[in-house]
Amino acid sequence: EDRRASTGPQPSGATANACVAPAGVALQDQDRSDHQLPWKRNGAAKVVITFETENVTPDWVAEMQKGVAAWNRSPCLDTRLVQTCKPNRNCVTVNVAPESSVGGDGNFDAVESGGFTVGGHIDYSSSLTDGAKTNVAIHEMGHAVGLAHRETEDVLMNGDTYDDLF
Repeated sequence: EDRRASTGPQPSGATANACVAPAGVALQDQDRSDHQLPWKRNGAAKVVITFETENVTPDWVAEMQKGVAAWNRSPCLDTRLVQTCKPNRNCVTVNVAPESSVGGDGNFDAVESGGFTVGGHIDYSSSLTDGAKTNVAIHEMGHAVGLAHRETEDVLMNGDTYDDLF
C-alpha cells in the first residue's frame, strides 16, 4: 500500500466526473501572482465554466471549441461554449476587438465575489490569424480556468504568442 502524501487534487476513484483533493490537502489557486481567486466548487464535482459566444464570429467559435477540447482533458474541469450566459453560473463573456482596445493579442479579467472567481471576460484581438488565433484562444481560456503565465519558452501559457503551440 502506497502511503505517500499526494501534493494536489487527484481524480476520485468513486466517479469519473469527480476531482477531489485528498483529506487534509488545501486547494490552491494556480496563479498566485495575479491574485485571481479559485472558482467555487460544488463538492467533488468538476468545476463547470461556460464561455459565452454571443458576440463572437463563427471562426472564433471554432478556435474556442479547440480550447474546450484541450481544457476538458483535465479531470477537474468541464468547460463549455454557450450562446448566452445564464445568471449566477460560472460564465466568461467573450469579445473580439481591435488590438488597440485589447491591449495586446488577448486578455482575461476575472470577476470575483465572496472569495471566489464567479465569472470573467476575455477580449481577443481581431488582427490575429491562423495559428496565432488558435494559440491565443486556448491561452486566454487557460487563464480563465486559473493558469498563470509560464517563463518556459515555446509553451502555451508563455506570455508570448506563437503560431504553432496548442
